[in-house]
Amino acid sequence: MLEDFMKKLKSLPRKLFVNKTILFISYGILCAQIAYSQEASQPIISPPQVEASPPSYWLKLLYQSHDKAYSPWALSFNSHVCQDTANKQEWLIPITSEFSQERIQVAINNQESPPQVSLGLGGKTFMTMKSPLFSSDFTKKICSKWDQKTNVSLVLSEEEKETVTRAISPILEKGIPVCQFSQPGMFGWDCFLNFHNIEKLIIELEKMKSYILKRWQRHPYVFLRLLSITQQWGHALQNPLKPSQLESFCQRLQHTPVLERPLILKEKMWEEKICPIHTPPSVPLAKFAFYEAYKEIQVLFHMINLGSRRGSFSIKVPREKLGSGTLYVEMAPQAPVFENWEKLLESEKLHTKMEKTLGQNNIRNPQSCWHPAYQKRSPSSSTAHQLGKLGVSPNPHCLTAEKPSPQEKELLFSYLSQTTLGEMNFVISNGYTKYLRLPLGSYDYQVYELPTGRARWANRKIPTTIKGSMSWKKNRARLYISKLRK
Repeated sequence: MLEDFMKKLKSLPRKLFVNKTILFISYGILCAQIAYSQEASQPIISPPQVEASPPSYWLKLLYQSHDKAYSPWALSFNSHVCQDTANKQEWLIPITSEFSQERIQVAINNQESPPQVSLGLGGKTFMTMKSPLFSSDFTKKICSKWDQKTNVSLVLSEEEKETVTRAISPILEKGIPVCQFSQPGMFGWDCFLNFHNIEKLIIELEKMKSYILKRWQRHPYVFLRLLSITQQWGHALQNPLKPSQLESFCQRLQHTPVLERPLILKEKMWEEKICPIHTPPSVPLAKFAFYEAYKEIQVLFHMINLGSRRGSFSIKVPREKLGSGTLYVEMAPQAPVFENWEKLLESEKLHTKMEKTLGQNNIRNPQSCWHPAYQKRSPSSSTAHQLGKLGVSPNPHCLTAEKPSPQEKELLFSYLSQTTLGEMNFVISNGYTKYLRLPLGSYDYQVYELPTGRARWANRKIPTTIKGSMSWKKNRARLYISKLRK
């Protein structure tokens, strides 16, 4: 058939080449249609039928409200809850805070008795507890009212509202005690961050400053600046609150180096909430942030007090061996310093000190399984989260938190190096002694000679052969250098 068609096609004149091409294409299409019709005539084997799972819908449970603009959103549940065979139920608890709006995922395993309730966010579970949550009669009643085809929300009666509040409130209070929850709002349960009695904390900071001035020698500069900034912040928030005092503090904060700020004030989102430019500041949130800064100062204070010692660094070499009598020393902490910090952070002694400090001020400080302020991890929030665990009462409902990664540990050690090490670089005259307060461990040191005359303004260091390492022990450490060559 194809050969006859091609012979006829070649016999046509050359002028009709275009028409020949069109004719050839038409013939190809015709052959394809014939082949398809023959294949279509073959019997079709149908695939095995798989039972489709029922569609999934979400229903919002709303409270009655006198405000016609909105109805408070208390809870959402999945349509699978209405199936008699549902061993696992899915619910959502909407939570809103100053920083974000979240949907806490609630999974109920009815195969256990009493049922196990798990709370999570982003697919990660952070809390479990035993609770029936809602009775089967309550869920059947809600399901009977719900028309899945037309309704996406349901306004609860007063009796149903009380049932939901009695079920949800204990879960939020036990799992997220850092928040003060009120009745649900338009976007869910409002998480308020606040701290009322800051006057006691201000007094404690004053006592700490007095203790440092009397008992310590060679104070770490950055730590003292952190303490001073936190004190100024507390005085700006004291009752009776004067807006001018808080504004004055915010102005000083803008000119304060980031290194000298508490961790929570290094975060841009916190600074914008506490010291906004065009809107009034959130005073409750500012008081809560001050409380977080107070805990940070207490941790650093106890770490310095427990893990640092006073010692001396002396140099006395023959004068003729040096071009000038002014020397510059650079010191660097080594691995044992970081190992001692890690042991101290995990020690019972430091935890007891923090518990006692917070307990004296009647600070209720249980562990929160989820914290709205530490969801977006940054270098500052990661370090604050690690330090904030100290002195916290364990919460039996919280799952064991993941251990900090090596990068997060490195960030913590870098922060501790900046705030607790004290003087690591200093000028010393030949024949004199420099007293230091340093964490326990070992340090490398390098001594440079500073030029005299006009050359001293050139910011130039002349290396010497004086270098080595020293051990800073529990007893008073002392390094005495009497030779130019080690």
